[in-house]
Amino acid sequence: MSNWYEEVDTARLALIAAVLILVGDAFLVAAAVSALKKFDFMRLKD
Repeated sequence: MSNWYEEVDTARLALIAAVLILVGDAFLVAAAVSALKKFDFMRLKD
């Protein structure tokens, strides 16, 4: 019984880790796009 519980706990931790990684990747992509847009805007202004 305890073995089954440990497996569920491990699966839950893996799921949380995957979600955090995906959210982190999405945040990095959004930051990169934002920086590129800002860079293009400054270049066009010049």
